[in-house]
Amino acid sequence: EDAVLAIWHLIRQGLPAHLWLIGRVTDRSYARHLKCLIAERRLQHHVTWLGHCEQPLRYVAGADVVLVCSRAEVLGRATIEAMRAAKPVIGARSEGTAELIQDGQTGLLYPPGNAEALAVRIRELHGNRDRARVLGNAAQQWATTQFTEAAFANAVLHVLRHAGITALSAAGSTPSHRS
Repeated sequence: EDAVLAIWHLIRQGLPAHLWLIGRVTDRSYARHLKCLIAERRLQHHVTWLGHCEQPLRYVAGADVVLVCSRAEVLGRATIEAMRAAKPVIGARSEGTAELIQDGQTGLLYPPGNAEALAVRIRELHGNRDRARVLGNAAQQWATTQFTEAAFANAVLHVLRHAGITALSAAGSTPSHRS
């Protein structure tokens, strides 16, 4: 809803914007709400709803900016993938998205539910392509160093050590604990 309304604000301001909605909406009443919102605001030519997509990264590659408007992301895979693709990401300041994006450094955040603020952030990047490129490059550098197999393994080992687990044995066996 935030993204649809932000596009509506931008269109009203004369910005030639187009939104691709990617992903499955499991709540049917919310999907109907979005479709009605698109129709009521006459955005049918400005919003393309792709739904579930086997190859979403090809759309990410073609985007000027990636919006992550979810208010309940635990670990935002879409955010990480967009960052790794060097795309500037504008995300809702909530849950896991706010933990992934360093506002103003690796992306931009906006208050969830505030489509006008999201529109301002989109317009900000539209008006300053160099800033968008800098944010995308910084995001890529951060994401490609943070989300590696080695970084994941070190994080798991850190948690295990903190929990007092000193070694793991072969599959099916229980870990050994410090006394």
